[in-house]
Amino acid sequence: MNVLKLLSRIFFRKIRRKPVVIGVFGPPNSGKTTLINRILNDIGLEELGKVSPVPHETRKVKSRKGVKLKVGRLTLDFEVMDTPGVSEKIDPDMFSEYGMKGHGASLRTVEAVNGVVESIKAIESVDGALVVVDALADEVDDMTRMLVNNFEFAGKKVLIVVNKMDKSPDVSFVQEAFPDYNLILISAKTGWNVEELYKEMINMF
Repeated sequence: MNVLKLLSRIFFRKIRRKPVVIGVFGPPNSGKTTLINRILNDIGLEELGKVSPVPHETRKVKSRKGVKLKVGRLTLDFEVMDTPGVSEKIDPDMFSEYGMKGHGASLRTVEAVNGVVESIKAIESVDGALVVVDALADEVDDMTRMLVNNFEFAGKKVLIVVNKMDKSPDVSFVQEAFPDYNLILISAKTGWNVEELYKEMINMF
C-alpha cells in the first residue's frame, strides 16, 4: 500500500473522531425537538426536550454531548443542539388559543423573542446544521431562508430536512426555495426515512 495514502487515512480518521456540533434549526413546530428525541431514542439515550403543540415551546438552546450515530461501518460522534424556533412575528395573540392570556401570554412572547435571538447567535457555535422545514406549511418563510443563507455565508454545512412526510404532502415549494439542495424527506414522528438522514449526516459532517 502507498505510504502516503495510509498516512492520509490515519489522519482522516483522527479528524473524524473529533465530535462536531450539529444544530437543529427551523420555524416553531416544524419538528426540531421531535427529530432530536428520535435520534436520541434510536441510540438509547434520554430525550432532550418536551414536545408540545404550543408554538415556541423551546425557548432556550439545549444540547446533548456524546451522541454517536452508526450506519454500517460508518460512525459520527457529535453534540446535538436544539434551538428555539425562528419566526418574524411573535405576539401575545398567537398564544391565546392555547389558553394563555394577559401576563402569561406576554411573558411567553418575551421569552420567544429572546429565543429567536439565541438561535441566531447559535449559528456561530455549530459546525453544521439540520434546517427542519414543515412539509405541511404553505411556503418556506423568510426566516428559514435567512438561516440557510447565513450558514452558506459562514461556510458551514447544511442539510435541509423536510419533516412530517407521514401526511404525504406536496413539498415542491421547498425544492423551489432551495433548488441547489438535495432535500432529505422524513417523518420524525414515525421514524420514516430517518435512516437515510443518518447516512447523509455521517457523509456530510
